[in-house]
Amino acid sequence: MKLEHEKYTVTDGNLIKLVQQAICAYKHPIMSVIREYAVNGRDAMKLHNVDVPIEVATPTMLSPKLTIRDYGGGMTEEETRNLLFSFGASGHEKQTSNRYVGGFGIGSKSAFNLSDSFLFSVFYKGTVTTWQCMLDEENFPTAAKMT
Repeated sequence: MKLEHEKYTVTDGNLIKLVQQAICAYKHPIMSVIREYAVNGRDAMKLHNVDVPIEVATPTMLSPKLTIRDYGGGMTEEETRNLLFSFGASGHEKQTSNRYVGGFGIGSKSAFNLSDSFLFSVFYKGTVTTWQCMLDEENFPTAAKMT
């Protein structure tokens, strides 16, 4: 018997639901968000041979925000758009080496487990670019560069 193979497809209408499930599938959201960003930061620092601690500041009554700051090489605006604001996209190194964690392009969106919006700042060659990441009216992630 000969089998005919067909590739699975995703319809646009269901794509939103799949994306929402992928970024909100963490059993322990708070720890997962910290882990995802800290590991991404550690990988960036490994890539650039930087050996300093990642800074993590947890929310308090006076400062109700979570801040995770790494000292990797940063990203250009194009890299930010291609890697952080795209599902399934991950750095070449994560795809080709076991030295790094992840590679599915999901972890950088994990903050949506905790909030409908958050700020993401990218430090690159002395410049800081901040993006407001938020869910649109269909609960699909979007990002806007703050100028």
